[in-house]
Amino acid sequence: MSFASTVSATAKDEYWIEQYRRGNREGMSVLYQRYFPKVYHKCLSLCRDADQAFDLAQDILLKAFDRLHTFCGKASFSTWLYTLTYNHYRDVYRKAKRLPVSRLGAYGPDDAPDAETVAETGESERTEATMLALLNKLPDAEKTLLLLKYRDGESIEHLRGQLRLSTGAIKMRLKRARTKLNQLYARAVA
Repeated sequence: MSFASTVSATAKDEYWIEQYRRGNREGMSVLYQRYFPKVYHKCLSLCRDADQAFDLAQDILLKAFDRLHTFCGKASFSTWLYTLTYNHYRDVYRKAKRLPVSRLGAYGPDDAPDAETVAETGESERTEATMLALLNKLPDAEKTLLLLKYRDGESIEHLRGQLRLSTGAIKMRLKRARTKLNQLYARAVA
């Protein structure tokens, strides 16, 4: 067993937190490996959906590393992380309950329905089909962002990591893209 693996197995959380704060990425890696299973299982016990629990655990750990500067050591790291986990889940649950969102259909970004398909569908399906057809009129970056968020259900945190943009930038781009799409829709139905 190497010295590094001995240190990572026996060192306390505070050591790895300090390492991460000093810029040593191994600190993040050790903490992630140590706590991902615990966070995942807590999320799974709350939501009872393995895929959602996995996504929540990823989001929570990303949030934890973003907010690690706020951890002051008054409680143990695991207690702080548990509180963060519970609060994040509660917030996600409240938002989902308050803002019901229907997922877009199984259309890919390049195979949105044509006008004939739109005419043959029911009212709610027609609205969805129209919106999907109008997506192709948006710039590719905006169309991709909307599809990732609303068709694939990606979280803001995941998009932030994937696109290497700030949370505020992701939210602003989503808002602008939704506004453009809504304007296109208003013109299409008028």
